[in-house]
Amino acid sequence: MGIRQGQLSDLRSITDIFNDYIENTHARFETSPFSYQNRAEWFSQFAQNSKYQIFVAHEDHHVLGFACSQPYRMFSAFDETVEVTIYLASKARGNGVGSALYQHLLDALAPQAVHQALHYQMMHRLRCISDLVFVKSVCLPNMLRKMVNTLARSG
Repeated sequence: MGIRQGQLSDLRSITDIFNDYIENTHARFETSPFSYQNRAEWFSQFAQNSKYQIFVAHEDHHVLGFACSQPYRMFSAFDETVEVTIYLASKARGNGVGSALYQHLLDALAPQAVHQALHYQMMHRLRCISDLVFVKSVCLPNMLRKMVNTLARSG
């Protein structure tokens, strides 16, 4: 298995994985499958070496899953907060793929202007991150910068 930056050519596989969750789990709130056009617009937010990245796990030219970081809220107070998420093809679940993807994403986010990475997990995803140092997915190394700046201004 390898992990690499997500590419537009992965979009069909990514959409199929999303749609499997929509149709077969309660991890998504949509009631209709995504279209490839809809996901193309969503995909345009990602860029290498930015706060918003997407990585895919692959094997034998097949996408096993993906992990990404996205804007959390559209308020300036959350400019340095991202929401991280992961989705796996059904055959890739329970094999360490999710843990590897999350670790890769968090490592890529560490040098970025991100202070918090938030993840809302559903029960079927719990095992995926149980082996990771959870505090790393919530508090990245430079998290204290805003607090220090705020304290310095208040005297």
